[in-house]
Amino acid sequence: MRYSFWTGRPRNVSRREYNAYAAMAFGAVATGGLAFLLALSAAIGMPTWTAQSLARLESMSVQAAANYRGDRRDLVKLQGYLITDHPPRMPDQASLRVIRGKLNVQIKETQTSQAPLRETLWQWEQSAQPIDLSDGKHQVRLGFDFAALPLPEAPPETLPQIHRDGVGRFAKPIEVEYGGRHFPLDPNKWGKASSVSTEVERQVLPYGQAVVIVAGLESTPKGSQLVDPLGDRLQVLVGTEAEIRQNGERTRILFGGLSVPMALASAVLGRSARRRYQRLVEISNQT
Repeated sequence: MRYSFWTGRPRNVSRREYNAYAAMAFGAVATGGLAFLLALSAAIGMPTWTAQSLARLESMSVQAAANYRGDRRDLVKLQGYLITDHPPRMPDQASLRVIRGKLNVQIKETQTSQAPLRETLWQWEQSAQPIDLSDGKHQVRLGFDFAALPLPEAPPETLPQIHRDGVGRFAKPIEVEYGGRHFPLDPNKWGKASSVSTEVERQVLPYGQAVVIVAGLESTPKGSQLVDPLGDRLQVLVGTEAEIRQNGERTRILFGGLSVPMALASAVLGRSARRRYQRLVEISNQT
């Protein structure tokens, strides 16, 4: 293939033709690499590693942990439900009690050539205190940093509404309504913004969430509690151990199934890229 010194592309080949070939070649490599990784992950059982690791640990019931008296145990595995005496409620959904919750509502300017405007309208984060692991009858106190508790994403039930003044493309945003609250916008800041959108970051660990906890156990004058074990081995996993195992198996099967169409797509793209490359060679060698 003969290349042009000035353009860096094959001679007599347009930028559009060369970009089309490059996109096909990249797509073939990317889908092929992804197919290989998915197949490898399924073959070695990577999605099930967490469940396998949990299965190797000896289980202890919540009742046994609550009644434990003795020297500190370095590592125990328990499963139960997270509860608290005074659970906070999500401010945008008062019926939802939580162990931990986080909410961040923002408005931002879009379609602008300058630095886009962005403003936080509502920011809230709260964690229950104290927190216990319960089996329904017995409970043991969590004595480690609550930041170790997972905080899964939870999409809002309804999206924020932007109220505008005016009609059509001349309408200006004046207020955002979300979760039963109204947030007036500063006209000096947002009066010239013709295109805006909202963004909601919402994370929730609900009251009563089933979890598996791998932690240390120690006895105190006020009762036993789960503590952070040595060696950075603290784990708090959402779901029961059976659910974690089932999810791992389903993910493994999914990865194996997805690797097949990804490999076929890579083969099709690779064949098309080779044909297009041969065409570029013929064009570039023309005098």
